[in-house]
Amino acid sequence: TKDTSNVEDISYMFENCSSLKCIDLSMMDTSKVINFDSMFGYCSKLQSLNLLKEDIDKLKCAKKEGKSWLIPTDARKPYDGRTKAAKAIVGAAENAAAGANGNSNQDMSKKEKRSMTKYFGTDGFRGKAGVVLTAEHAFKTGRFLGWYYGKKHKAKIVIGKDTRRSSYMFENALAAGITSSGGDAYLLHVTTTPCVSYITRTEGFDCGIMISASHNPYFDNGIKLMNSEGEKMEDDVQIMVEQFIDGELTDVTWAIEDKIGQTVDFYSGRNRYIGYLTSMAPVSLENCKVALDCANGSTWSIGRSVFDALGAKTYVINNTPDGTNINMNCGSTHIEGLQTYVRDNKLDVGFAFDGDADRCLAVDEYGDVINGDAI
Repeated sequence: TKDTSNVEDISYMFENCSSLKCIDLSMMDTSKVINFDSMFGYCSKLQSLNLLKEDIDKLKCAKKEGKSWLIPTDARKPYDGRTKAAKAIVGAAENAAAGANGNSNQDMSKKEKRSMTKYFGTDGFRGKAGVVLTAEHAFKTGRFLGWYYGKKHKAKIVIGKDTRRSSYMFENALAAGITSSGGDAYLLHVTTTPCVSYITRTEGFDCGIMISASHNPYFDNGIKLMNSEGEKMEDDVQIMVEQFIDGELTDVTWAIEDKIGQTVDFYSGRNRYIGYLTSMAPVSLENCKVALDCANGSTWSIGRSVFDALGAKTYVINNTPDGTNINMNCGSTHIEGLQTYVRDNKLDVGFAFDGDADRCLAVDEYGDVINGDAI
């Protein structure tokens, strides 16, 4: 029942809901849904879907396959805020949180109030480049991390980026911050988020940084921090980064003389990741015709190399990034382009990625979308 009038694309609300069984869209403004098929491709266990009759034509997979869970609804219900049940649940949770330790919100210490991150959310520090996320933010982030991980040894931090024009600006700012604190910055250049995660974990880096706003438009960007295991950075470290950005931490020192760090071109790390991917394949893809939609993003730099190495006959679309065309009517947010391409060229399979390739959708030889569970 949540008001979705300000949501740009409802589809991705469902990407982590593979166990969802019941959905009621009769209250939603479904004009905001870019692609219905990809939206419900995530929900492999769906049993009930309430959808306006006027929207059924948009749901190609349900109409074509006669899905039994489709429940047409005659008219959109008015949006009236949270249901009584939702209000009761949220209210109980808020009261429990406030009373868990016998403290009210007014009694919480400053440290307790700052127990949640301010800038770094689930997808990192993300927003419009130059407005929400600036080069100064990136420099300060790099400067803190170079100092924090360099307390006992010279910090070693790896950076990857997608193809947005602002990614180059943020890469330079992060590297400048890291080296100014005495750390070494290793640049993978344009690569995927999973590549940064893998290289961070296997090459002994203190942390990894991916510069990307994923499936967002080109004018947005983001900074995603990973720990030494290639996983999401711990909140306590991200909170300290934010405190330094806001001027609440002042003991971060500058490196001088031979303590200043170095910037290292690390293309070889990207090549090692390609080798890792090809080594995982259980079979040869010889004589298999594979289409890749690179979304003019990160897979542009490695996608063809992987499938060519496995023997596939690789067909690639949307692999000419210019800094402003990432995700533009292509990739996993616009799967219809790949569907048409696979059908028209009589290919065996197609894969569509988003800007930083941490999302992937597939289509079969008929151009039908394959959901994440099947992949």
